[in-house]
Amino acid sequence: MQKLRHGSRPPAGSTLAAAHPAGYTLAARLFRSGLPVALGLTLAAILLSGNANADPIKCSVASKAAEYEICNSETLIVADETLSRIQDEIESRATSRPQRQLFQRSHEAWLRERDSCGADRPCLELRYDARIAELKRGDALRPVASNGFIRFGQRGNSG
Repeated sequence: MQKLRHGSRPPAGSTLAAAHPAGYTLAARLFRSGLPVALGLTLAAILLSGNANADPIKCSVASKAAEYEICNSETLIVADETLSRIQDEIESRATSRPQRQLFQRSHEAWLRERDSCGADRPCLELRYDARIAELKRGDALRPVASNGFIRFGQRGNSG
């Protein structure tokens, strides 16, 4: 196997010459292959994924019974927008990765609770009211120990 020194060209007619045309460096090949674009899109997706669930419902892409019911109720749309705004404020105050992860897990659990209501409007209203009240208490980023377990954002647990 032939080895090349940095900056040198492979001998004409060799397999290295065919694989590395004149003027092409590894960086140039990677750039032309679209790798920087792919990496940029991947990074953007990772950075934006934390807020994906905190956005208000997009009724044009609703896919669950609960989402359809929310989209058909002005009261629930307002509650969803209010919840989204409060969540964005809380996430912006999260100072550590564990806090952001804890908040994200809590939000995902709440989404499962919300979705379990299906198209039951009173159930959805109760879920939204309870979540908004929980987040407005101001301790959503502080886990509270109770009986050796960590409970997210609850006050006054005596066990």
